[in-house]
Amino acid sequence: MSVTTSVGLIDWGIGGLSVYKALIREFNSISCVYFSDSSFTPYGKSPKKKLVQRLHSITDFFRTQNIFTIVVACNAASTVLADVKKLNPDMQYVGMLEAGELSIKKSKVKSVLVLGGERTIKSRFFQNSFQDSNIQLHALVAQPLSALIEKGLHKSKLFESTVDDIIKEIDFMPEAVLLACTHYPAAMSVFQKKFPQAVIIDPAEILAHHLRTLLPKQKTQSTSVFYTTGSTIQSKTAALKAFELQIPFFRRVRLG
Repeated sequence: MSVTTSVGLIDWGIGGLSVYKALIREFNSISCVYFSDSSFTPYGKSPKKKLVQRLHSITDFFRTQNIFTIVVACNAASTVLADVKKLNPDMQYVGMLEAGELSIKKSKVKSVLVLGGERTIKSRFFQNSFQDSNIQLHALVAQPLSALIEKGLHKSKLFESTVDDIIKEIDFMPEAVLLACTHYPAAMSVFQKKFPQAVIIDPAEILAHHLRTLLPKQKTQSTSVFYTTGSTIQSKTAALKAFELQIPFFRRVRLG
């Protein structure tokens, strides 16, 4: 009997597609249901209680798809994952924050810059995780970058100048830069240009590797389905511009 591995991915927009690409590279075959919640308040700006309830509602949607392993492919949403887990003990969740922490540890660097959205940085997850270590860690809010990537502007002069404004306060050259937002890998070349001596870390690779230990092996080729609560056309266009993914179509979904 063939075995099919299915996993759900959640992000506010198309940033989680960087995680989707990592899963495709890690697994010979995997069936993904991608959920872009772009009609909702950006997760980084949503009040905690409202965000928890929204992720709970999306979990109910995944139940209708017979999916019980969910990758919260968004650092901002991952900051409230503990609360979501309490509401859904039957689900297996994987978040981005722990993957980022492990990525830093495996890099064996002595200094690291963490770039992420406002909710991620203000949660102090990374600052607290390394406060008693020998690693010099500096975390910066880079909130505007994800919105620019959603608009396909990650190769623009505006994007570069925005990065320059964000990092101008840094008084050291980090050995590594952690991209603590799943949108940011779309602009990998910009970060490599700004930090030519640093290792640019995308935690999606370690997350994908970890997920392999949680999911059964697959023996059949399978397909992926993409949903959005927002514009199907904008989602398709953004996926192509940001991650060069030619997704045939997004299906529109409304949550009750």
